[in-house]
Amino acid sequence: MANLDWEAHKAEVERLYIHEDKSLKEVIQTMGAVHGFCKSKSQYETQFAKWGLKKYHMGSKKWKLLNQSLKKEAQTKRSMSKEFSLNQRESSARLGGRPFRQQWRKKSRRLLQVSPFNNR
Repeated sequence: MANLDWEAHKAEVERLYIHEDKSLKEVIQTMGAVHGFCKSKSQYETQFAKWGLKKYHMGSKKWKLLNQSLKKEAQTKRSMSKEFSLNQRESSARLGGRPFRQQWRKKSRRLLQVSPFNNR
C-alpha cells in the first residue's frame, strides 16, 4: 500500500526535486500542502535511494573536468579583461551540455585549492 502511494507521486516528486531544482525541504512542503502527501525527510531519502534518484552526480572525473573548464575560462577572460572575477554569474562552464550553477563553481574553486588534481 505504501509503495503504491510513492509510485503515484513519483513523477511529481521527481519534477520538483530534479527538474525544478527544489530542495528536499521544499519538496516535502509542496507535496504535503498541494497533494496531501505527508512523509518525513528520512522516508523521502529512503525512497530516493530505492528509485536511484540523485540530484548531483559529481564524481572525481566530473570535478576534474569542471576545474579544467574554470581554469580555461579564467585564462580566456583574463586575456580579454583585467577585471575578470571567477565570481561573476555569466560563467560558461559546462559539463554534459548543462551550465554549472554558481554554488558549484564556488565549491569547485574551494576544492581546487586542496584538490589532488592540481599536482597533475
